[in-house]
Amino acid sequence: RILVEGLREKQEKNEKYVICLTGDHTTPVVEGDHAYHPVPFAISTIDNTFAALNNQEIPDSAISDEVMVFSETEAYKGALGRFKGLSVMDLAKDFGELAKNPTC
Repeated sequence: RILVEGLREKQEKNEKYVICLTGDHTTPVVEGDHAYHPVPFAISTIDNTFAALNNQEIPDSAISDEVMVFSETEAYKGALGRFKGLSVMDLAKDFGELAKNPTC
């Protein structure tokens, strides 16, 4: 909450900050070591994240889904599907461009 509020204050009117939340790897208890399983990944604009944290209505966004739990078991249901970790920065940049220009 503190991070989101701070970024929202610094964000200029013509900017749209993007925030990503993910993990670097899974560590299943059964295996007791790092594993190859998918990790959850969430991406949003700061404004939409602020709205969600404050129980406000969130405007329609370019990409949305019905996943409401941030977990490995729910990750596969997300709108982004599965992708390699190497794609994260490109995905974040593309999402940021869509947030700035939602009609493109």
